[in-house]
Amino acid sequence: MLVKKGNAWKNCELRNKFDGESRCAIDGLSKENRGRLLGYLGKNIEHYGFDTALAALEEAVKRGTTDEFSIQALAARKAYEVFGGSGGAGPDLDLYDSALLLGKGGQG
Repeated sequence: MLVKKGNAWKNCELRNKFDGESRCAIDGLSKENRGRLLGYLGKNIEHYGFDTALAALEEAVKRGTTDEFSIQALAARKAYEVFGGSGGAGPDLDLYDSALLLGKGGQG
């Protein structure tokens, strides 16, 4: 419903689930962009669960990387950390983060 009725956002219980910084940023979006983000949230909830999808969207908003694929990548990484992450050292993803999530083209 929120995706189609973007003005319902201000009175929505979901809005209160976001941290203050993310909520303010989403409040400032156009109805179309807010609906787009909420649609991505819905897709990620189906795959990763509510808490993981919400945390990924909050992080994406803070980073300024709100395209669908960046949000999905963040959700997958968060799900891995929560559900399947090994306790040991994994691959260093700093180069990936700087190239794809921070938009620095691999330059840290």
